[in-house]
Amino acid sequence: MTKQKLIFVTSNKHKIIAAESAFRKRGLGLDVRAIDIDEIQHHDPIEITKAKVRSVYDLINQPVIVHDSNWAIPALNGFPGGYMKDVIGWFESEDFLNLIRGKEDKSINLIDTVAYFDGKVLKTFSEKQDLEFIEEPRGRGVFTLDPVVKHKNEDKTIAEMYDLHKAGDEAAKNRVFQVWKGFLDWYDKSILVKE
Repeated sequence: MTKQKLIFVTSNKHKIIAAESAFRKRGLGLDVRAIDIDEIQHHDPIEITKAKVRSVYDLINQPVIVHDSNWAIPALNGFPGGYMKDVIGWFESEDFLNLIRGKEDKSINLIDTVAYFDGKVLKTFSEKQDLEFIEEPRGRGVFTLDPVVKHKNEDKTIAEMYDLHKAGDEAAKNRVFQVWKGFLDWYDKSILVKE
């Protein structure tokens, strides 16, 4: 039996690399498509992801997956949360540092969510990573937060980890791929078994 390729909607090259690697390890194919979807405004990032995967399904009428990331700063009551897409376009790295300057809690959470929808089954999988702000930006990164946050108990910022990832560092790659594990485990057991 030939396994059907799943449609993954994104234009983010880092998300594509991570997903393709995770799928390849499972022997699954991935059909990447860049489809621009207007995101709803909502304080809950999971609701944004669910609305996005439903919207994409309505356009293509085929099983689809999406991957969203959001950041939550506990000292700022979870800001920017569901508003991350807009805030990341407005703020520079230094703006984020200014927001937490003087705050005792310098932690920030990165929540990655993968959502699947086939017209009947809508399933989400999330992974939270605990990070913290540093004092000065290091590295270039993809987004303005990348140079100013790092995983707790590590020295490198997200931006510096992207550089290692590009250089082939396996530890950096594995951190990026972890968000896919829950989805792929479920997909193998729940969907592929039925086909």
